[in-house]
Amino acid sequence: MNLQINLPHPADAQLVQRCVEFLHPESEGASVRPLGRYGYTESRLYLVYCAPQDGGIPFVVKTDRPEVVEREARGVKSLSVYFTGAQSARIFPHSGPPEAIIYPLVSLDGAGTVTELKELVYLPAHARHHGRPDSLELLRSTYESCRSSHVGSITTVNFGDQYDAYLRETPERLLTDPLPHVFPEGSNARIYGQNFRDPRRILEAVKQYEVTTFVCPVHGDLHPNNVLFGRNFVPVLIDYAFGHRSGHFIKDFVLMECSLRFLQTPKLLQPDLMALLDDVLLEENGYNIALTGETRGRTAEVFKETADLVGIIRKECRLRHETYDFSEYLVAQYMMLMGALRLLPYQDFRTLRTLCKLADHIEAEILR
Repeated sequence: MNLQINLPHPADAQLVQRCVEFLHPESEGASVRPLGRYGYTESRLYLVYCAPQDGGIPFVVKTDRPEVVEREARGVKSLSVYFTGAQSARIFPHSGPPEAIIYPLVSLDGAGTVTELKELVYLPAHARHHGRPDSLELLRSTYESCRSSHVGSITTVNFGDQYDAYLRETPERLLTDPLPHVFPEGSNARIYGQNFRDPRRILEAVKQYEVTTFVCPVHGDLHPNNVLFGRNFVPVLIDYAFGHRSGHFIKDFVLMECSLRFLQTPKLLQPDLMALLDDVLLEENGYNIALTGETRGRTAEVFKETADLVGIIRKECRLRHETYDFSEYLVAQYMMLMGALRLLPYQDFRTLRTLCKLADHIEAEILR
């Protein structure tokens, strides 16, 4: 087999070739390209095209540390009756310890390309394709594809049990945690002329916080990197390492919001305007904020798109459980951001500021 491959992890080349032979033994060859990751774990993802053209649809091979692949294999098995991405996934090999998860895809267009949601948000006007759905339509279709999966029951949820894994309290992640340096021994900090209190002060109380709420099958790691679009822009969800059959339903919404707000937004924006949006989003319908007419330019475009994306996420979340208390969402967001800040791409002043403001609000209005 002719395998056109140049991988940053050479040991993966043989694994990918074995996956190609496993899924499409009739293929004469394949081309492979890595999919960009943010380094949440040691995961490596490879997009594979087989030859000839009818040698098989494109697919993604995902591999990681053995224990992570094993966890994702369990998630795929557990959620295969709920999410189409898990249903079509293949665990490689069939027997023995899993080495990779294969996610078959369908092509986005006649050119045979596959696109992640992260590549389709916050596009400037000149980069948008005429006739292709915009970011709002794509996000809405992503959540529409999950609605039939988000069916469950009411029970008591402990936030420590549900969100502890998202804190990323592993030795390597704790080494990159900026909070001990910003708030030594829990002291307050003054940054850019603003005073902040250590957000860690409420962590243990949040871990003990319990609510009676809605649980259902959740993807558990739903963010723009894990949503791929195929023919007719049908979303395919990948990566079920955090999947759960009885998860707090808010997981599949708050992580997407955190990623879109703090990781995907373009840099070099006017920080005061984005901070204004972060402040009003402490209210569920804060996304309805409107900028004054004289505010223009790229920051204004991103501001509006962010508010509109958050609006879709929160409306879809409300559809799942119409009577839930929005305080649940904020507490879940606090747990997500506490862990996200240990990931280098999230470490900027805006994320830290939002986390501190969120901790202040939770302490004063929710944990009182």
